Amino acid sequence: MADWGSIIIKNEDGEFERIASIHTNPEMNSLLQDIAQKHPPNPENDAFFQATMEKKKSLFFPVVTTQILEQRFSDQELLEAVQLLGCYSFIMVPILNREKI
Repeated sequence: MADWGSIIIKNEDGEFERIASIHTNPEMNSLLQDIAQKHPPNPENDAFFQATMEKKKSLFFPVVTTQILEQRFSDQELLEAVQLLGCYSFIMVPILNREKI
């Protein structure tokens, strides 16, 4: 179903926290861990993440272009890491519980 993915939660302090990431290529998992440490989830650095959280609606891009990735990520280092991981399509799904994400 996917080559890689991450699970991000909003913790009790109201901050976003990446609790899991995995890639089908075990060699890429170290890059995912590096991203998790250097780039904690921050809606201000990810336009699509911010929009998904605000609207509380899923976002799906069946085909991802370089332009879409550049629009999504304002941080150049993060953009390059995501390109190395391989991003050909993506879906962001907010999970709601009593209207809270």
